[in-house]
Amino acid sequence: MKQTMIATTLLTALVAAGCASVSDPFRISPEEFRRRVKTIAVANVAIPSDLGEGAPAKLNPAIEAKLQQAGFTVVPAQQVR
Repeated sequence: MKQTMIATTLLTALVAAGCASVSDPFRISPEEFRRRVKTIAVANVAIPSDLGEGAPAKLNPAIEAKLQQAGFTVVPAQQVR
């Protein structure tokens, strides 16, 4: 009887935990992101080889320019490890 009660309690707790909604504490609204984040470091972009050798040299500055236009301070990809 005692084992059945323990098993039932554990099963109920497991089902309740599985049904609970999960909130993502790392997810914030775009407005909150723009308000809180001032500096963005740009990592080197992995480009498929069929796009050519010079593609990252063109893409990284374009990304950095767009971020600067949006008002962020940018750490260029050349300075990021």
